[in-house]
Amino acid sequence: MKGRYLEDGIISRVARAAPQPSQELRILEIPGLPIRNAQFFRTVIEHAPTSPLREYVILNGLSGPIDGAMAELLIKAVAGTFPGATIGAFAGETEGDHTFVHAIADFEAVAVAAALVRHCAAWDEAMPIRVQVGEHSFAVTLTWEGTAFEVRIA
Repeated sequence: MKGRYLEDGIISRVARAAPQPSQELRILEIPGLPIRNAQFFRTVIEHAPTSPLREYVILNGLSGPIDGAMAELLIKAVAGTFPGATIGAFAGETEGDHTFVHAIADFEAVAVAAALVRHCAAWDEAMPIRVQVGEHSFAVTLTWEGTAFEVRIA
């Protein structure tokens, strides 16, 4: 499995001023967003050498932790903005070295996407990155291989 971090930005339910040319952060407006704003992180994962790339988006609430019910509302609200992507949301809590993520489907790949975000955003440099998605726990190790991360899951 290989993965790449694509971009990050802000989603907000209120209109923002247009970014200046020097700003590279993308800001997307989603009027039905259940919280004022959140950060999004786009990743792509190749599950096998012959499989197509699939997009995964991880959300991070900027106003505090996201519980399960709020995560489900948030994921549904942004689904139309990222068509075809599988979406997960950081719970905003950690326990020891575990990161908790809410997701509706594809738990293993969402864990990989969350590990990519944690590593590429420099929140977590230590390997493996431990991610818990629902009742499923994963230890994800990322190794840089030229243009993408090689992913090992335990």
